[in-house]
Order: sequence, then structure tokens, then C-alpha cells
Amino acid sequence: PQASNSGRNSRPFGRMTCSECWLRLTNFTLLTASLAIVVVAILSLAHYSKLSGTIEYTSTSEAMLVGGLFTLSLGICGCCGGMKVAPERRRKYLFPYFLILTVLFGLLVAVGAYAYAMQDATVIAGFLAAKCDVTDPPEWCGTKEERQEVIDAINTNMGTILWSVVVAAIFLFLQLTATFLVASDHWRPPTEMSQSLATWPNP
Repeated sequence: PQASNSGRNSRPFGRMTCSECWLRLTNFTLLTASLAIVVVAILSLAHYSKLSGTIEYTSTSEAMLVGGLFTLSLGICGCCGGMKVAPERRRKYLFPYFLILTVLFGLLVAVGAYAYAMQDATVIAGFLAAKCDVTDPPEWCGTKEERQEVIDAINTNMGTILWSVVVAAIFLFLQLTATFLVASDHWRPPTEMSQSLATWPNP
């Protein structure tokens, strides 16, 4: 009877929680996108390596390849951590996954704070004035009209970046929460004997 009660209270074999479903869905999407980025980067490197004077494009492809491999590794950790394995094996994948997501979340908060501070046109204008309103300004300063266009463009882009950061921060927070819930789950794959005891009728 005691084994039967523990079988009723344990989570049924094969049933996934919402956190596991979320991790599998998001990391499978991340894996697919990462593979696409890696393939495009490799094809670009193979194409531009045959040409001369394409250092700028080659460096972009290399950055895409590095970013794609990084997100691919991250997605693999997330997918493996969401699988139906013992908690000890699951946490081996989820610990670096959780750590990297925490670092990314902190970077997003810093970028969001910077974007929010730079939304004020007076801050941007003051920065440009300090660099350009001198006796011998740099060549990139241009005219006052051009600097004003730059200020307007930065204002518009900073607002877009800020909202993008907010959405990304919410997504990362959900990922961190789901990862924590999955890692703290003590579910274990039931053995054949435990399954038979769980289905044993009560006297």
C-alpha cells in the first residue's frame, strides 16, 4: 500500500511539465536558427575566400560563425537539460545553461539602462559637442546639420533598441525561471519494479 501511494503521488512516466515543454520548444527553435546561421557563415567564408579585398565581409562571416556556434552549444545544453533523464545528469547540462543566461540577462539590463539614458537628445548632443566643437574637430564630426541628423537617428534607434531589450529580457527571465524549475525537479525515470508496485491493487 505504501508503494502504491508513492506511485500515485509521483509524476506519471512520459508526462512533461510546462517548464520542460517551454525549454524544449525554445531550444529546438534556437538549434534550428543556429544551424542556419552556421551554414550561411560557412558558405559565405567559402565564397569570399576565393575573392580578394573582402576582409570586411570575411570578418562579418567569421563573427556569424562564432555566434552561431555559441548559440548552437547553448541550444544543445538546453535541449539535453529538458530531456527525461536523471536529475544529476540533467543538472550537468542546465548549470552552464543557467549561468550563461544569467550573464546575458545582466548584459541586457546594462544595455537597456544605457539605451534609456541615451534616449535624451541633450545627452547625445552634449557628447557630440564635446567631441566636435573644438578647434580641430575629427573628420567624422561633419557639419552641424549632419550631426543633428545623427542625433535624430540615434534617438529613433535607441527607442527601438530599448523596446527590443525589454522583450528579450522578459524572454530570458522566462527561460531562467523554466530552467530553475526543471533543474529543481526530482523526477526520476521509474524502474520496472516501481511501475509494477505503483499499479499493485490496494488490499
